[in-house]
Amino acid sequence: MGLWTVHWFVTQFDGEVSILDRAEGGSTVELRLPAPEN
Repeated sequence: MGLWTVHWFVTQFDGEVSILDRAEGGSTVELRLPAPEN
């Protein structure tokens, strides 16, 4: 449920979630959110 909640939250703000495998082992989770407009 944890990653589902993160994915839901990020996509509500037009962002994206990426999970990448690292060559050294393990994974990197990347969250991208759009910059706010001024």
